[in-house]
Amino acid sequence: YGLAALQQRYSLARGDSRMNFRFQMIITAIQLASCALALAVPPQWAIAAICLGQTVGNSVAALAFLWISQRQLGGLPLRHIGRLLLQLLLASVPAGLFAWFLVAWLAWLHDFSWSSSLLALGAGGAAFVAIFLVLAALLRIKELDALWARLPLFSRWARSEG
Repeated sequence: YGLAALQQRYSLARGDSRMNFRFQMIITAIQLASCALALAVPPQWAIAAICLGQTVGNSVAALAFLWISQRQLGGLPLRHIGRLLLQLLLASVPAGLFAWFLVAWLAWLHDFSWSSSLLALGAGGAAFVAIFLVLAALLRIKELDALWARLPLFSRWARSEG
């Protein structure tokens, strides 16, 4: 998602709104396909199908953006970007798998209803955030430290540790 935001800024800074529109069309088409898939799968898999579409759509657009911008600019620091993406992958995949299993387990325990689904989704989201933040801290993702420093509650904590 960060590369999608960067892609928008890059396109608009170059005055190339058509490129931005094309990237958005890629993302939207893949997300709409995943929504159609969500209608075809059992209800407990619908959110996973939609999330898959968001992930795949943004990933395809991000890879296309990196390829195009590298050609236009004559090179990018892709080694650093690759390392960051690997760290984020190592932090998010275990967190996502745990959250998915938690939601599936909670859905198995309770009959399907909107309230039980909402609670399971909330529990899965909270578990994802907690596990991701712990793993990101263990992997020492510097970019997240910069984010914490900008948030008022955490900036005091970051200064006291530094």
